[in-house]
Amino acid sequence: MKKRVLAVIMGMAMAVSAFAPVYAAETEAAENTGEEEMKEESGGGVTDFTSSGFGSKKDETLKILVMPKVLGLPFYEHSEEGGVEAQDDFNVEVIFDGPTEADATAQVTMLEDYIAQGDIDCICIAPNDPDTLAPVLQDAKDQGIMVQYFDSMANDEDIDCGVSPCTTETVAQSFWDSMVEQMGDTGDYVVFTGGATAANLNTWIAAGEEYAKEKYPDLNEVTSAIATEESSQMAYEKATEALKAYPDLKGIICMSSATGPGVCQAVAEAGKTEDIAVITMTTPNAIADYLKDGSSDLNIIWDPAYMVYANCYMARMYFDGENINDGADIAGAAKDGTGKYATTINNLEVDESGLHMTLGEPLFMNKDNVADWDF
Repeated sequence: MKKRVLAVIMGMAMAVSAFAPVYAAETEAAENTGEEEMKEESGGGVTDFTSSGFGSKKDETLKILVMPKVLGLPFYEHSEEGGVEAQDDFNVEVIFDGPTEADATAQVTMLEDYIAQGDIDCICIAPNDPDTLAPVLQDAKDQGIMVQYFDSMANDEDIDCGVSPCTTETVAQSFWDSMVEQMGDTGDYVVFTGGATAANLNTWIAAGEEYAKEKYPDLNEVTSAIATEESSQMAYEKATEALKAYPDLKGIICMSSATGPGVCQAVAEAGKTEDIAVITMTTPNAIADYLKDGSSDLNIIWDPAYMVYANCYMARMYFDGENINDGADIAGAAKDGTGKYATTINNLEVDESGLHMTLGEPLFMNKDNVADWDF
């Protein structure tokens, strides 16, 4: 079966999103790490940083450790740019460091070393496994270090706050609706993911599967999500196996920045670019060629640098003893405020708990507009 062409309205939405950081307001309920519901109602929430006890650092330069899941992935490498711009805007020093493999134990070891040095004010981390990281994050908090997450959530009790790109509901609906737009609402599909313990990926997938059961009951997920350990090579190998094991596949969702290129390569080599709808989640530079040759139909992603920039702002507020209200104007708080992220970032959406912030909706990239982004 040939893939369907995207509806005109979707194309219009993509064209608009090419010229703005796609961080529009969300007000609907969404899940957090899967343990409780995260609500974004009218009025939103408020962080309670006035009780942090660190207002005396208002005029000091803060040292922030930004730790991605793994070094080397273009998605996370690009996130560093948000920290670079934030240094002058919020009087912070950003250290960007992480493991060379997507390994939570390696993150723990690195964090222990940084904590032992005694000069880190804030940890901003994308956890590979929230439970494995819990003890070291608690140790950091006990020593007066602010703990944040970006992109991938940590457990609520282990953080002071954190930034997700958009709500769980938005991610789930965007990927499953886009796949159905391409393949139709019946048939076999499979999900490829990154690390098996990645909280954000697991939460998005679970929400997508529940959404599909209700809205698209004739879709058939042929197997549970296939983990690729944030490796494009492993994604290629497992996709090659899946294409042989499930010859009637009509749809693939790639729920990880490392997964898309490997899966697309396998689909292209199998000669199934016209038969299988593939929705990817990776950087525009990594997926551009696959969009152009048709092995990826749509790439859905966000600019991770905005999340790091927003977390640097929140660290400044925390150590200044200032609360953050729903709709907080990050750009207005920046000392300079003329850089790429300060001039384009949307206001923060703060959930009722005050722990979780979101920045809006994702970017939708197709073969015609992917060149509008460069990261």
